Amino acid sequence: MVQPPKPETLRLLYMTANPEMDLRTEVEVRDVQQAVKRALHRELIDVQYRPAATPEDLLDGLNDVRPHVVHFSGHAGDAAVPFDNASVDNPQGHEVPFELLARALGATTEPPTLLVLNGCDTLEGAEVLLDATPVVIAMATEISDLAVSAFAARFYAAVASAQPIGPALRQGAVVLDLMGLDEGWKPNLLCRADVAVDDLVLVQVRIE
Repeated sequence: MVQPPKPETLRLLYMTANPEMDLRTEVEVRDVQQAVKRALHRELIDVQYRPAATPEDLLDGLNDVRPHVVHFSGHAGDAAVPFDNASVDNPQGHEVPFELLARALGATTEPPTLLVLNGCDTLEGAEVLLDATPVVIAMATEISDLAVSAFAARFYAAVASAQPIGPALRQGAVVLDLMGLDEGWKPNLLCRADVAVDDLVLVQVRIE
């Protein structure tokens, strides 16, 4: 059974990789940070940003941050996440297959509750990630920078307002329609059979 989060600050490890320098990931992160700052329980969510993230940054983040949520934004597809190689003069992607990503996420005493893959074509093959984390949000098609940013900002604003994962996901989806972004896609949610995403609240409000 997935245990509900304890009344503590929600720790979010937000990683981006853009070795081709053709995505506006830094704007996405800024939009998320601003949305969280305006949220009802903004003091209960801590966003730890790792730009140009390498696979080693993921492992370090799992150890140092102990995140409840791991978020990756960047190019993706073919059941793999392309991290960065951290090279200044020869930037390249470092692909990590989903099976290996699941092993990395599970190589900790407290794996994250939620993994968000905010990149194109991340849904196919994502079921294997449930071995490590009970809830996965992924995308079934290509998505634009604007849609990625709008979804993420609204999703985390809802999370920081103590909305459960299910309603927060639906808010992230409906904001795309409200903005007129008719791109023919919606975020998809995968979860283990014992997880009720409409009841799973990530930000637990302290009751004095």
